Amino acid sequence: MESPRPIAAPPVTVASEAGAAGRWVFDPARFAALGGAPALAGLVAFVPRAWLRRVAGRETFLWPEGDADACVVKRVRASRGRWANWGRTGREPREWWYELLHRGRVRAAGCSEAENLRELGRAGFPVPRPIAAASADGVSLVLMEKVGHDSDLASALAEAPRARREAWLAELAELVARLHAAGFYHRDLYLQHVVLPRESRGGASFVLLDCGRVRRERSPRERWFVKDLAALAHSVPTNVGADEWRAFVARYRERRGAGLELEPLLAAIDAKRARLAAHAPRHVDPDGGKRSRA
Repeated sequence: MESPRPIAAPPVTVASEAGAAGRWVFDPARFAALGGAPALAGLVAFVPRAWLRRVAGRETFLWPEGDADACVVKRVRASRGRWANWGRTGREPREWWYELLHRGRVRAAGCSEAENLRELGRAGFPVPRPIAAASADGVSLVLMEKVGHDSDLASALAEAPRARREAWLAELAELVARLHAAGFYHRDLYLQHVVLPRESRGGASFVLLDCGRVRRERSPRERWFVKDLAALAHSVPTNVGADEWRAFVARYRERRGAGLELEPLLAAIDAKRARLAAHAPRHVDPDGGKRSRA
């Protein structure tokens, strides 16, 4: 196994994806074209002119700035407060223990998302391509392909006529059913994290984003799938009728083929949606979580 080798400050280690801890390169050619290890090290402390998104401890921006072929950088800073003793991985305690128990190692947040993207892509799901990941003292980042898009699915549904909404929801139901049938569950499957790319990706109308919390298990609990569906229900715009939502769930149930009963499934989704409303991110809440989808 190759030993990690230090590169330019700030202290980041970069190595092949084959083994050494702290070094993750997923697209060597693109990584080299972007400047390789020195450039990746510089991103740990880089301050862009504009942020795509910035919330406490999490930052997303384009790099190189002004480049038509720019990539997306997602950067996580480990907490310095209550959970500071959970290491330099940028993971919350529950995630930290899950990683240790199920994988035998705790991945840094950036590495986790990059590996999730690679696994999803290899399984045939439309996601951004990972390029590289790195970790420094308390900072973790992932560098990935930028997916050109003009809208997320929540915004698109809010402006679309019924026929177009029904077509999109039918395709989404098939995508989510296939995702769950393969043992994946997203854990942040809000419609704002599903985008409509400008260029078709293998015939798919959508690309899944924010895959840092994705998990894959041989026998996942059904409640994790219900949570994904509840997140979708929570973020559906108010112009989507209850009958349209019911048709979506019915199509999902049909494609899953798991012997699910429609009415109990709808009830479970709505109950979970009501609980999600108490702590869902503000940017995914179209109506304050007040309207039932049942």
